[in-house]
Amino acid sequence: MTKIFRFIRKVFVPTFLGLMLVVVVAHNVWKSSGSNEWELQVEEDGISVYSLKTPGETLLKFRAVMDVETSLSSATFLLRGDESTADDFEGEDFTVHSRYENEDVYLAFYSVKHIMPEPIGTKEIVMMLNYSQDQETKEVVINVQAAPTYIPPTEGVERVRQLNNRFRLTPKDNGVIEWEIVMDVDMGIPYPMFNMAMTDAVLKDLKFTRELVKTEKYQNAKLVSVKNIDEFVSSL
Repeated sequence: MTKIFRFIRKVFVPTFLGLMLVVVVAHNVWKSSGSNEWELQVEEDGISVYSLKTPGETLLKFRAVMDVETSLSSATFLLRGDESTADDFEGEDFTVHSRYENEDVYLAFYSVKHIMPEPIGTKEIVMMLNYSQDQETKEVVINVQAAPTYIPPTEGVERVRQLNNRFRLTPKDNGVIEWEIVMDVDMGIPYPMFNMAMTDAVLKDLKFTRELVKTEKYQNAKLVSVKNIDEFVSSL
């Protein structure tokens, strides 16, 4: 036993402390780094994914852009969330708690649970989503923000508190829209894992939604709060 304790004292403890020091230094260096500018991470199949590192923060922000041949109403219907489309996406217990819509604005509060492996566990997102359409450019900007106190806490489930995403849908020529997403979210995933995985995750998600929005369910969508280009022309 004496030799074991001697080994622990002379070898294991100094090695452990040295590793901890390396981890702390690496963390501090990473946290203080960053250009605060968007940097291209991947360009594939017509989709560009960028990341942004802000000094003082550990999580990266992500931005992606692609062109999609679809209508503004179809894309908006997909992105804003609805009971009839919940099965197309990951997550459980999708619930719309309140919703208001007229020709000028859309505002909704909804929640969804994401089941993730331990030790991360289930995360519940309660969100406020709003948008309006620019009457000059016809552009639609959808804002999604965390609203963790909007409904009572769910026992045993951690609620996401950092969420500030933006979707920008800009009409171009020949029935094409530019589809942009900017993501700023903390799901409680360790930041090295989150930062390494998100570029590929965003790329796969946009490939999926680009095909999904072309299906009949979304192509037939008509919204009070969004007009397509042909509807603007016919109203003149």
